[in-house]
Amino acid sequence: MDDLAMHLRRGMLLVITFVLVFGGVCLAQAISSGQPNDRTVVVFGDDLHYPPFSFRDAQGQPAGFSVELAMAVGELMGWEIEFDLDHWSRVVDKLESGEIDVIAGMFYTPERAQRFDFAIRHAVASGDVFTRYGDGVRSLEELRGQRVAVQEGDIVHEYLRAQNLDIEFLQCPTVVEALRMVADGEADYAAVLRVPAYFSIAEYGLNDLRGSGLILGEYDYSMAVRKGDTALLLALNEGLQALNATGRYAEIYQKWISVHEPNAFRDALSRYGIVMGVLAALAVVAFIWVASLRQAVERRTSDLEAANQQLSSQFELLKQTEQDLASERDLLHTTLLSVGEAVIVTDCLGAIIMFNPAAESLTGWSAKQAIGKDFHEVFRLASGLDPLTHVLTNECSMELEKESLISRNGQEIIVAGTFAPILDRGNQVRGGIVVFRDITAQVESQRHIEYLSYCDSLTGLYNRRWVQMQLKHFNDAAFLPFSVIIADMNGLKLTNDAFGHAVGDELLKSTSAVIQEVIGDSGVCARLGGDEFIVLLPNTDRQTTQNLVRRIREIASQRQVAGLVLSVSLGWETREDLDRTIHDVIKHAEDDMYKHKLLDQPVYRARAIAVILQSLYDRTPREEDHSLRVAHICELIGEALDMDMEQIEKLHTIGMLHDIGKISIEREILEKPGPLTKDEYVHIQRHAELGYRIIGAMSEMVDIAEYILVHHERFDGSGYPRGLRGRQIPYYSRIVAVADAWDAMTSPRPYRDAMTIEQAAAELYANAGTQFDPRIVEVFLEKVLPKLAADEAAVGGPSR
Repeated sequence: MDDLAMHLRRGMLLVITFVLVFGGVCLAQAISSGQPNDRTVVVFGDDLHYPPFSFRDAQGQPAGFSVELAMAVGELMGWEIEFDLDHWSRVVDKLESGEIDVIAGMFYTPERAQRFDFAIRHAVASGDVFTRYGDGVRSLEELRGQRVAVQEGDIVHEYLRAQNLDIEFLQCPTVVEALRMVADGEADYAAVLRVPAYFSIAEYGLNDLRGSGLILGEYDYSMAVRKGDTALLLALNEGLQALNATGRYAEIYQKWISVHEPNAFRDALSRYGIVMGVLAALAVVAFIWVASLRQAVERRTSDLEAANQQLSSQFELLKQTEQDLASERDLLHTTLLSVGEAVIVTDCLGAIIMFNPAAESLTGWSAKQAIGKDFHEVFRLASGLDPLTHVLTNECSMELEKESLISRNGQEIIVAGTFAPILDRGNQVRGGIVVFRDITAQVESQRHIEYLSYCDSLTGLYNRRWVQMQLKHFNDAAFLPFSVIIADMNGLKLTNDAFGHAVGDELLKSTSAVIQEVIGDSGVCARLGGDEFIVLLPNTDRQTTQNLVRRIREIASQRQVAGLVLSVSLGWETREDLDRTIHDVIKHAEDDMYKHKLLDQPVYRARAIAVILQSLYDRTPREEDHSLRVAHICELIGEALDMDMEQIEKLHTIGMLHDIGKISIEREILEKPGPLTKDEYVHIQRHAELGYRIIGAMSEMVDIAEYILVHHERFDGSGYPRGLRGRQIPYYSRIVAVADAWDAMTSPRPYRDAMTIEQAAAELYANAGTQFDPRIVEVFLEKVLPKLAADEAAVGGPSR
């Protein structure tokens, strides 16, 4: 009897279950039958370009999540569906005017609920602020006064307007156009919904954009009907619930939304789908249970015994698993303590529960001091950013690219790292893990590289690249009048050839120092390259600029480097309106500079050559006597050859300057007491080429430079540097060669005594036709040598 009563009670329970299930189905059918019988066509509307929710595909057909969902509802309810895609504001107007029946997707707000009725939600979305890669937004307050691109009339636009942040909104008809404004630099940020934004970034290749991780509201996304259209609203809800129960909704959602939505929302959908699956499975189990009730009773005893044995086995397995997990936990803990990067682990409230040695080193806190404390007390960012709270609240990871961390002793270091939530098997937040590292050295290195890319390493001034960038900045009416000074240092090549590049570098640094001293904070100076400088003077009129130029000339004329007075040719021009381009102003300043350079350069070169000669004579006094004697002998030969006075004066000049290239030869070689080595001899032969370069810097003395270059050529072609022979050697150079050789032979050297006149004459005669022009040797021995001998006798000089 007891068994019979038990079976009766279970049967009654089954009957009640069937009544509830079939009653719900009947209620749904009643609601469906309440629709007007003549409503066979339902017109849905949505945004024309709002991927992945609604848009037109390559064939021009409506597509997207909302479109496909509406089609599926219509198919289930037996409706014929038509779609009207248009700009959002017109879609809303069409719903109110009755041109369409349903908007396939609209975000719910209390204000909108006063105008429309909303079906059950079929998606949840939130907005974010999108920036170019490398930029970032930590809070809404940073948007104040900025240019922010938005989709006109969308929910994020409404949200930001309500914040009263004085934002300059750049309204765009579509999300992708808002994102492109940021990518093209026309807007500072784009504030749009995440899912359409990430879809557009992937679809249109806007890979230099990224989200900032801000949550700009979180809104239910539903179908909307006109206020009071209850029958249609109930039918939509019925269709959506049916799609959800059959799994069709999940397929549509997976196809269009899942890959673009935030993780937290996707997890929520996943959990909701599991619950529905469990409920469906329970329903199936219930039916199977009723059908197999009698058989189950008969097998109950044996099943219980088998289950008991299985539970015992599972208990042993669980014990072993627990031991394995404990070992893995210990291994993981040891690993986190020993890794090179700093690691901090917190509980779900932000209290520190693990702190490795690397974290101790970077924060200045020991593990003993830090464990148990609030994370924000130990990990303090100078910016005030709170990434851990964001991670724990939104259940998503967050990258920290470059932030200043304040250690316990107040020292700041730059760190980068990752913040991530720790989730249990039920996807509930158990805590957070922070992995970070010190990137101070890398950041400083990057800053140094940036400095080098914009600055001249020799003078410390900005370089040409920086100037090109600044010219774009100064191309604005706010900087008018805008003046430019072009400065060109005179004689840099001459100085480098004569004294070496070290002295030339000192000239450049002294010139830049003078310009900076005069300009001060009124403008910016830069080295364009070589010996040319530029000064940019915003808000500087003509008179002020002219005064600055005059002051630069005055101070430069008072400065010297290696005995050389600084000489700078300057030109300037002023831009007074935007009709004139900056490049035209610079060109006029350069033209003005070159006019002054034509006057300044010859004077400077003449002075520089005098300084070079005096420097040579001060360093090697016998070179001055040698130059004077060679010049005198050249004059005598010229007179003997019946040359006119202009030619004789040129010979004198060549004789004085023929060894000026020795200024670049080491004094130790010039004064060496013994014979020169082969390498030293080759080195000293360079003085002819160096003299050519020094004198050749003066355009009016190019011919003299040529004579100096070849004054060591030999008549038989065995000389240097070109190996010229015979009459290929210029006439003046052949004369200087005889005069130079005569003085060299009859003057004492550190490594030998001077020859007698007879010895030198014999040597000269012996080398006529090989080393010397035989005609010039003949004239020298017949006409010049007697005069030289007479001059020596007259002054009582010794016979040589």
